[in-house]
Amino acid sequence: MTSLDINDPQRGIYQNIPFDVYKQIPAISNSYLSKLAICPAKAKIEESDTPSMALGRAIHTLILEGLDAFSSRYIMAPDIDKRTKEGKAELIRVTLKNYGKELLTAEQFEKCFAIREAVYSHPAASKMLADGVTEQTIIFEDRDTKLLCKARPDAIPDKNKFLLVDLKTCADVSERGFSNSILKYKYAMQGAFYLDGYGSATQCFVDSFVFIAVETEPPYMVGCYLLEDEYVGWGRIEYKRLLDLEMKCRTESKYPHYQDEGLKTIFKPNWL
Repeated sequence: MTSLDINDPQRGIYQNIPFDVYKQIPAISNSYLSKLAICPAKAKIEESDTPSMALGRAIHTLILEGLDAFSSRYIMAPDIDKRTKEGKAELIRVTLKNYGKELLTAEQFEKCFAIREAVYSHPAASKMLADGVTEQTIIFEDRDTKLLCKARPDAIPDKNKFLLVDLKTCADVSERGFSNSILKYKYAMQGAFYLDGYGSATQCFVDSFVFIAVETEPPYMVGCYLLEDEYVGWGRIEYKRLLDLEMKCRTESKYPHYQDEGLKTIFKPNWL
């Protein structure tokens, strides 16, 4: 399926959907559910772009979509002093000349290419990304709530691969460090959501979700991790719970800034 009507998105897999268009699709994403998990009101707040998020997108573009796609969206900012009148004028000139492209510093440019080299030098990571289909958009309907959902896996299986791959930039790719990230950012929920979405859209059920984790500081260590089936099952319970919460909020036309009206006791940590 190649065409997408944002006003009436049909279930299926779409190619070449820009990220800014993907964000406009009126369907529930994993990132939306992650904010809903904090509190319903949080989900309705537009997320502000941060420098780390912007850099992460650039890294994803270069690794998953290639040099041509990266060059069409990013340009290296000139080495100028933006505090001077001449520097400000030069920045405006470069920005107008490359309208629509995001500016990256020389350091960010080098980091993108160094991280790409690290990922493709890793035996397991390079093998999983080879000949894969990247950055496709999945539109699907949750079976229980009938809510329209969307997902954007970093790499989906071809006829010889039976797993979904997600690229994560992080500070620590050690087993302990990345396990903490999985728990903190609910990556298991993302895994279950993506696996179920892919199965619903294609009727081709895949049960393996793999992370390629790469550190954003030298020497850009890489780690590859398979999400355990039981952990995926927990993630499925969690995203289903949040879809039920979304249905409740819609029915009541209320997205409160709390989920629990009770008084809670804070206990002294055992180690103190």
